Amino acid sequence: MKILSYYPKTGDAKRDQMICKILETLDAREQRLITSKRIKYLRENDDDVFFGVHDIKQESYVGSTDSKYWYRCMSRDQFLHLLSKDSMDFTAEKDYGGVACNYSYSADPKYFGAKKSGRYIVEFEFPNTLSDFLSQVGKQRGIANLEKRGKGEGGRAWSLGFATSGNCHEAMNDFNNGLEKNIIGWRLVQCRYPKPSGSKRK
Repeated sequence: MKILSYYPKTGDAKRDQMICKILETLDAREQRLITSKRIKYLRENDDDVFFGVHDIKQESYVGSTDSKYWYRCMSRDQFLHLLSKDSMDFTAEKDYGGVACNYSYSADPKYFGAKKSGRYIVEFEFPNTLSDFLSQVGKQRGIANLEKRGKGEGGRAWSLGFATSGNCHEAMNDFNNGLEKNIIGWRLVQCRYPKPSGSKRK
């Protein structure tokens, strides 16, 4: 299992072998990402193994669009599209396509829990704030107050949606252009993979 040499050992032989089995199921792009120095083994439960970073920029609630960092929990297909294309495939969605202003909301079990499709949490970084970005888009497109369309999520987060039924769907292409041109940065901050057979707790 040569691939294990690329991942820092945890000091637990059984755990290291489990991580190796997980890595072998990934394509080369995802392997390189998960074996990068900043992504670490975090924890595991009965079903999943979690990897991520220790320096999440904005974990707690911010009650407006005046935030530089935004988060999205996404499925494997959505994440692999982002990884390969540097853009989000919002056109395939018929729902909200949201980003939230804090990590803790995106990591809620409602989205990132067991048996949910969300397996990756991505942190997006805007040049200044998302509000500034949307204000510029609004001026360019002649849309007044685009930056004020944020939706409160029960006092737990502030969100904006870029998919077809989202409250900022007009900015979908601008958001993706920003990603493709590296004006908007992104990084994986947490992910979870199913435990390989034979690794689950009895």
